[in-house]
Amino acid sequence: MTRTIYDIDHDLFRESVRQFIEQEIAPHDVDSADRGLVDRSLFRAAGDAGMLLFATLSSLAARA
Repeated sequence: MTRTIYDIDHDLFRESVRQFIEQEIAPHDVDSADRGLVDRSLFRAAGDAGMLLFATLSSLAARA
């Protein structure tokens, strides 16, 4: 069955998220689970990779 709701942008974003999880999250998941929290650096890395606030205007995002 061919999907019609998603376009190439969705597929590219999905692949980017998959790679981010493999490289940045999976190697630390046991440590994070043991500590009961996620290291703050993960959020910075997610932001740097464009995974957070992607619907925010670029003029506002530059203030971060």
